[in-house]
Amino acid sequence: MGERRGPRSTGVRIPSEKITVPGTTPTLITRERLHAALDTAAAQPVTLVCAPAGYGKTMLLAAWVLTTGSPVAWVRVDGDDNDPRHLWHAVRSALLATGAVQEPALASLAVPPGDIAAPEAQTRVVLVLDGLEALNDPLALHGLELLIRHQPAWLRLVLASRRDPPLQLYRLRLACLLHEIREEALRFTEAETAELLREYGLEPAPRDLARLMRLTEGWPAGLRLAAVSMRLAPDPSAFIAGFSGDERSVADYLAGEILSRSPPAEREFLLRTSVCERLSAELASALTGRHDAAAMLDRLYRGNVLISRSGPGAAWHRYHALLRSHLYAELRRRHPRTVPELHRIAADWYEAHDLPVEAVRQALAASDLARASTLMERHATGLVMSGRGGTVRRLLEELPEPAMIAEPGLLLAAALADLDAGDVVSGSRHLALHARTEPHPADPRVRALRQIARLKRARMGGSLSEALHIAETISLGALEGDDLSALAMADRGMVHVELGHLGQGKAGLESALTIAVRRGLDHLTAQCMSCLAAVAAAECSFARAAHLGEEAAAFALARGWERTALCAPAYEAAAWAELQQADSALAERYSRLARQSVRGQADPSMEFGARMVGAVTAYELGERHQGLLDLRRAWAGCADRPLMPELVAFGAVAEVEMALTAGRHPWAVEALERARVRLDGSAETTVLEAAVLAARGQGESARSALRRALDGSAEPVVVSTLIEAWLLEARLCATYGEEPRAAHALREAVELAGPRQALRPFRVSAPGLRKLLVRSLPGTGPLEPFATEVLRIMPNGGETAAAVTLTPRETALLQQLPSLLTLEEIAADLFVSVNTLKTHLRSIYRKLQVGCRRDAVASAREQGLL
Repeated sequence: MGERRGPRSTGVRIPSEKITVPGTTPTLITRERLHAALDTAAAQPVTLVCAPAGYGKTMLLAAWVLTTGSPVAWVRVDGDDNDPRHLWHAVRSALLATGAVQEPALASLAVPPGDIAAPEAQTRVVLVLDGLEALNDPLALHGLELLIRHQPAWLRLVLASRRDPPLQLYRLRLACLLHEIREEALRFTEAETAELLREYGLEPAPRDLARLMRLTEGWPAGLRLAAVSMRLAPDPSAFIAGFSGDERSVADYLAGEILSRSPPAEREFLLRTSVCERLSAELASALTGRHDAAAMLDRLYRGNVLISRSGPGAAWHRYHALLRSHLYAELRRRHPRTVPELHRIAADWYEAHDLPVEAVRQALAASDLARASTLMERHATGLVMSGRGGTVRRLLEELPEPAMIAEPGLLLAAALADLDAGDVVSGSRHLALHARTEPHPADPRVRALRQIARLKRARMGGSLSEALHIAETISLGALEGDDLSALAMADRGMVHVELGHLGQGKAGLESALTIAVRRGLDHLTAQCMSCLAAVAAAECSFARAAHLGEEAAAFALARGWERTALCAPAYEAAAWAELQQADSALAERYSRLARQSVRGQADPSMEFGARMVGAVTAYELGERHQGLLDLRRAWAGCADRPLMPELVAFGAVAEVEMALTAGRHPWAVEALERARVRLDGSAETTVLEAAVLAARGQGESARSALRRALDGSAEPVVVSTLIEAWLLEARLCATYGEEPRAAHALREAVELAGPRQALRPFRVSAPGLRKLLVRSLPGTGPLEPFATEVLRIMPNGGETAAAVTLTPRETALLQQLPSLLTLEEIAADLFVSVNTLKTHLRSIYRKLQVGCRRDAVASAREQGLL
């Protein structure tokens, strides 16, 4: 073995390997993000790289050393360095070996403690102390403290350790002189994992790669051990499916690098607590019988034994998945009879602390099916309403059918969870099984739960009349004080909404929302919020619909539900509202989310709504032919399935408009006939008939057909249809030269649209009416700002005006003319004299070819100057 001696012998022999940068492995990948972090860190006096065993600290630093431009001194710290003479002789030898530091500069490093000199060097030198967890001698640590405190300007320290070293680094941390790279940063990303596996000749499928990431949590050692074994495995995919901490190479590593360093009492603690995925100090105490469980957990955490903290006050601890699976396998080998008892203790603790999911899992692990069934029957419905329906379904899959039949209420909870997930087939099967097991339940709560599940199934199957009948049979009085009352109100409200009974539906949803918020039933809260957004859109309260849709989406996003069918009504409402408010970009965003959220959804109205808003949005964004085709396909996909009347009205009016604009008159007639079938006798059918007749040049017949909508003989399903009716009336009157009647019709349209912020009808249904609106604008009163916004988005109808060029001063004056300010007040506002203002005003009149202020405003609006 090669050796180096310090220039002044102290009898200490330093092996060359101790102060040589370790070699890198052939499969080492370059982790650019970490190299960049180390480059940044090297500007600070001290860098701490701290993580448990197997996080690749040494290999990372060794690879980085090859890329850094500074001389690097490397010391591999071990137990011998608890002799201060040995440590500092190694440091001196490593620094001298760089060639950048001379002997006189290091005289004070001979045997600390003592004052550390601050010698000069020609260049910056990095000193890496690797494996610092081995250092525990107070004198050696004190010497290192002194070096840090009196660190020469040319020296940069990099400390690599499995645990936080007992040094006063907080001073540096407070002074922002310490750079830290910890476990989170050292974990492999999915891209780095894929690159590592390629180095081993492996190309796993995306699903297998994702599973491997979940199992290893990005732990570099675990990934390398898995890669080595996968390369030898006949079926790498099957290997990943069964990979755990009990796999031999992983088990050997964990036993040798982590558990072998733990004292017996600590290892026993780890084994007994491995039955739980997460631990509090109190739960650990119950499992181990130790009163010092909190201190033990803290010691394990600070010792970086692959354990993490989470929750308020970092009260919960969790072992790394591979470590826990290894410990649990070892527990079952060494103490097989103890395992069920530990699971029962954990189930007791979780149940007492109102953590039903964890309690059920522990009961199942203890093979106590009766207890698991009882717990599930008691809590499943609440879990579904809180958004954990998927968890309920997974837990129920572990219960055999006889255990579920023994708790008939559990079959209904299973049906509820199935239907909540959109699985009508499984939901129906569980309902049928309950009907055979308990045909006439005596418990009023169980009866109500069965009716709620049947109601959901009927709704999802499109049987709305049956759903309404079932809804009316649910006795809310029997559920007073029960969370099920909120669920019943919500489902009853949704049935009314889908049938077009918006008032009743809205009242039920608002009542359910109040209870859900008070009880913390987040999933039901999100569902009610989403449906109320849809109600606002159906009422043509478009600004409110956009606001409620955004609120519901934000609430769902915060809980990870943004891509579920739960959000579809909110997305559809927001998309339609933004379309009506002429914001196509926002509409496109929400319509895309709506389409994503209804994939695999059985609810016909929800599916049609998503496709309809997507088609109209595409049309508005210029994909006119495709948008029209998509809307026709949306209708074809519904066939004879019942749809919410308001959706039918919105879709039918939009399709006729789009078809007529595209010159597809037969398609417009098809849409009209479809509306007659679904909305017979409504104002929508008369307005669409008038639109088709007008497009054929049959103006008088169109006006005759339109009259029933305008005089109230035919009630509209949605108010926006009346806006379309008045705009069509204005166009027809203008065609016949009846300008006063046309202006009246246009004002009626503005008065209906203004409070609802319905801009879109003016853009798609009012060609040629811009001049008429300009002349009518002064009579719109409080709605004048809305009418001005309408002018901004209205088409010019093919009319062109001579280009008018105004000076900046004239433009500023023109902007003031629509106000109620006097010329004297405008002059003061623009900091000019009244005479100068009048000169500019005369120039504006001349350019616009008008003779008064009112006509100047009208002309400027008509030409798009205002």
